[in-house]
Amino acid sequence: MQKLYQAGNFVAAPVLTQTKFPDKTARNGTVREGSIDRPLLEMNRCFHRSSLACAILWIGATALAYAQAGSTSSGSLSVTMEVQSSISLEFVNNGSGVGYCQLTGSGTSSASLNLGIASMSGDTLDSENGGCVNWYTSGSSYNILNYVYVEVTETNSSSASFNLSAALASAPPTGVTWKFESMSGNLSTTSQTVATDVSYASAYGLQLAVTVANTVASGSIGAAIDFTATAN
Repeated sequence: MQKLYQAGNFVAAPVLTQTKFPDKTARNGTVREGSIDRPLLEMNRCFHRSSLACAILWIGATALAYAQAGSTSSGSLSVTMEVQSSISLEFVNNGSGVGYCQLTGSGTSSASLNLGIASMSGDTLDSENGGCVNWYTSGSSYNILNYVYVEVTETNSSSASFNLSAALASAPPTGVTWKFESMSGNLSTTSQTVATDVSYASAYGLQLAVTVANTVASGSIGAAIDFTATAN
């Protein structure tokens, strides 16, 4: 005989044949333990007692059997990346004495240089700058000279050298010019090459020259110079 069991949305239809032997059947019609294999007997008893309980027992036993089967699952992760070359520019102090005023912020990419106070006569030049400023007069103007050093390093690159360019962040006042001695003209707000084929990882010096006409009003003057290193 086939019996249908339903528990929630799960429908289970186990088929179980009850085997009776004339000489081993009890009065109540149940099968004795000796008349059938023990697992089948226990399941048969289960179905006589509770349909829902047997369905749950059968499902749990099946799930446990599969869980103990040692099933495995595997996957593969593919990882990619790109190596980017880079260069880094720093301003550094290198040298001392006249013409080598020290930077504030040496070893960084944002440094400052104080050239102190100067005049056509040069009366206060040495006392204000500790004797580091190199200066001279030329006709109706005077010039202040000082070395500025940059050091550029590279990583993840086959480049052997770099070119260096510079530009003023804003136009200087009338009567004041800024330049590096390696240049044929003056610095402007347009970027210009100031050095070529410079080696990495060594301090490279540029002599900065500031020219001030004797017509410039007294007061503070200054300039921000933007440098760019480009790998060759």
